[in-house]
Amino acid sequence: MIVLLGGTGFVGIHLQRELALLGESVVVKGESDGDFRENVDSSWCAGADGVIVLAGVTRAANSRDLIWDNLRIVASVIDAYAQLGTKPPLLFLSSLHVYAISPDPLAINSPTSPSRSLYGWVKRACETFLQFHAGCLEFPLWIGRAGNLVAPSPPMNRLSFLHDMRMGLKAGRIVIRSSPKRDLVWIHDLARGLLFRLKNGLHRKAVHIENVCSGRPLSLAELAAAACEIWKASGGSCDVEVKDPDPPDIMVGAPPVDRVWGSGPTVSELARLLAAPDTALW
Repeated sequence: MIVLLGGTGFVGIHLQRELALLGESVVVKGESDGDFRENVDSSWCAGADGVIVLAGVTRAANSRDLIWDNLRIVASVIDAYAQLGTKPPLLFLSSLHVYAISPDPLAINSPTSPSRSLYGWVKRACETFLQFHAGCLEFPLWIGRAGNLVAPSPPMNRLSFLHDMRMGLKAGRIVIRSSPKRDLVWIHDLARGLLFRLKNGLHRKAVHIENVCSGRPLSLAELAAAACEIWKASGGSCDVEVKDPDPPDIMVGAPPVDRVWGSGPTVSELARLLAAPDTALW
């Protein structure tokens, strides 16, 4: 049994579906089960083969709330683990945003300061908090610094650049800033990779940190242009404007040697998804 904490969000919905297709029993806990900032029930985690923490806050009214709410969530998870006898592996989904801006591929030992963003700083703080308590409570901890996670079916993540592009298509104009390039991972590859990690070496009292990435940068400007061409071929109209092309904003990870996270989607695959008439949005 695998427990998804925060499993009712975009990643959780798709990840639960993919894990179930792989034959896994999945228990999903989300907003209807209470406020994770206040309490995570230890009984949810008891007897699990692994607990995946997806819960987190990506946007808040102010920086204080963003920091405090995320730290409270991981503190609640630790409180629940402290009450368990046998502690299952804990898998925490972090972000490539923890790294500082760099023209080079982001390896595990790449600088994390100065912060790329406040969100990245918060994720790094959560990692540090979890690592400390994993050592104190002696449970296996896996931290995955993820690139942009995408799925080939609805719903679409309303907080992502793909959602913004889809809305731009419908409005007739997509604006791309700083010619960004991103490292994208299919959620079905995430599911397979997580299962592989769970079944191969996370059952030791240790901390494992890696990049969940394809290692291949995908240009958002090229993606927008390709989606526009498909959109116009089906009778729509749309233009792409690229602002401030220099310096480009590149965020691509250095993948593990076993490349368990796949090669990621291509521009053409994502362009067809964006321009599909039945693409569902949140």
